[in-house]
Amino acid sequence: MIKAFLKDSLIYGITNVLTKGISLILVPFYTHILNPGDYGVIEILSIALTIITMVMPMEITQAISRFFPDPGYQKDKKSIASTSLFYSLTVFLFCFSIFELFPKRISYLLISRDETFLVQIMGAVIIANGLFYFTQNQLRWMLKPIRYMICSLVYSLTTISLSILFVLVLKYGVKGVFAAQAIGGFLGFIVGFSLGKEVYTLSFSYKILKVLLKYSTPIVPGTLMVFMFTYIDRLLINRFFGLVELGLYGIAYRVASIVGIVMNGITGSITPIIITNYKDHDTPAKLEKIFRYVICTSLIITTTISMFSKEILSIIAPPNYSRAFMAIPFLLYAGFLASFYVFTPGLFIAKKPIYITYITIAGAVSNTILSLILIPYFNIAGAGLATALASFIVFGIYMYLSQKFYYVPHQFKILTISFLISVIIIIAALFLGFFVSFKVLFFIKISFLVFSIYLFTHIKLVDIRDFTFLFNYIKTRFSPIGIKSKIMH
Repeated sequence: MIKAFLKDSLIYGITNVLTKGISLILVPFYTHILNPGDYGVIEILSIALTIITMVMPMEITQAISRFFPDPGYQKDKKSIASTSLFYSLTVFLFCFSIFELFPKRISYLLISRDETFLVQIMGAVIIANGLFYFTQNQLRWMLKPIRYMICSLVYSLTTISLSILFVLVLKYGVKGVFAAQAIGGFLGFIVGFSLGKEVYTLSFSYKILKVLLKYSTPIVPGTLMVFMFTYIDRLLINRFFGLVELGLYGIAYRVASIVGIVMNGITGSITPIIITNYKDHDTPAKLEKIFRYVICTSLIITTTISMFSKEILSIIAPPNYSRAFMAIPFLLYAGFLASFYVFTPGLFIAKKPIYITYITIAGAVSNTILSLILIPYFNIAGAGLATALASFIVFGIYMYLSQKFYYVPHQFKILTISFLISVIIIIAALFLGFFVSFKVLFFIKISFLVFSIYLFTHIKLVDIRDFTFLFNYIKTRFSPIGIKSKIMH
């Protein structure tokens, strides 16, 4: 199980950095062309697109992730994939038609001004990205990480290239951002469909669709709460302070998304592995060990980026974006906490989606209350803090309930101490920034980072000997021979 996790995590991790890292890669280009207000428009429209592409298909991909890898549905794999694809295509075509028929009304609803052509482009993004992410995720459920990576690379390279062309060269502004996404999504879908074509047939089963929707439909209210949990901070920033502050928060979120991108790549491989192996007696112990190493990785990334957040912003954005650093540490913690739900598989294994709904409602309510209290007083820093606190609440509930259905022997004392080490080091580094010169502060931060890694090994969060194993594993897997072998399979 651990070797399978390492193998897939390395591939999914690299893939997620390349695919979901698009928004981060393009930040230096966008910030020198688009002002914070334009970035605020991108944030609002991106929120709308995400909600539509996830909610309108009734979260059927959640059902696919549960039933497709399940050995009990071995004979129905093609029917599950094909039925879900036809259903999703129908839903996205409906959404596309609405955006093409009523673009002016939708424009005023979202951004309070007439951007008819931009909204029509959004309609194309809905169907393109919706189908791309469907076929991309299907490759994950098929346990084909190399194909998943190829599909993602096509989408990433196309979107990045066209974004640079449309925004930097042709000066299309916000319209160019979404036009690049639409074209990249369509090309990514074609490649993803081709790479997974063995599970698609010209068949549609109402019986299978009923099973899938019966599982996924109760998740939809919870998904809406997830979106409320995820985006209420941005909506309230826009409400209290306007698009400019929202644009600054958007930049902070992009920088903080590094930890989420890496963690999603690492954790993205674990769900199908758990579903396949959860009945094995040694799976809980292996899962506990994997979780400790994932915690260590996320804390190192979070500590590093938080300490150097000002320097990072000075490199990727002009001075009018500098205030974004205030929200970055909070959003980093929120990002990795949000990705850790995959290490609480009890509710998933026990098929208790209604509990997930209750948890996400609790998270959305807590984030809304905290945001309403903190944002008016602390602006984007308050939004980040509210999101981090709410993420901690949600993860805590997930872990508590999961342990009741599927016990994993986590070492909570060590995990808590590790978290506190990271927080204390970040606070100390940022505090010293007010009193120490840049050169001296740089070496202090590096020393703090090395010291934190030493402490993580000292308290037995990780074993330093395992890093040698990991290095040799990566070297073997990503040698030219290893990669060639994987592609052939």
